[in-house]
Amino acid sequence: MLDTGEIAEEVRRRVPGGVDAALDLVGVVTLHDSLRAVARRDIVCNSGILGNAWVFERFEPLVDIPSTIRLSVYDSETITAANSGTALQRIVDGVAACRYRVNLDRVFSLDEIAEAHRTMKESRATGKLVVRVWSARAVNPRSEATPSKGSAGRSAAAPASRWGRASRWPRARWWVSRPELSRRPPRWSAAGRRQLRPA
Repeated sequence: MLDTGEIAEEVRRRVPGGVDAALDLVGVVTLHDSLRAVARRDIVCNSGILGNAWVFERFEPLVDIPSTIRLSVYDSETITAANSGTALQRIVDGVAACRYRVNLDRVFSLDEIAEAHRTMKESRATGKLVVRVWSARAVNPRSEATPSKGSAGRSAAAPASRWGRASRWPRARWWVSRPELSRRPPRWSAAGRRQLRPA
């Protein structure tokens, strides 16, 4: 699915009734669209402002929030060692055990940091950009993957993206349906901005 900023209609065509949850990292630019894509009694969580807009020009809750849909926010400033240490450690352990994979677009050396910023600003990346401070050589994980510890030769780098660079907001909205949460990995949308798990 190509994410153009308005994909609620297409989401509902593929998942009749809407998805169970939406995580929106774009913010007010796409939040109305996210609210229209979830099912009744389900939730939209806004946790980012990648759309470079901080406030709604007009927001009328009784009109803009569909009836029974829950709108929430998550602010990483609420994370502390006291209230989140155990959960964060599980993530660290999962990375060490290769249960999680990060979709890397390119790794830059420190002297290429200007190019890294240009790549990000021009939305040319289809994965995460990393600046490595101890190497003078940039690595393209699509052609030169380094096996991770304990992976028995499995590459730690994500496979090449199939979807090109069509989105202004890569990897910024994710959609899930609960029955699939524990059974299989997600399918990324065309521009990588949303994560779909149909019911």
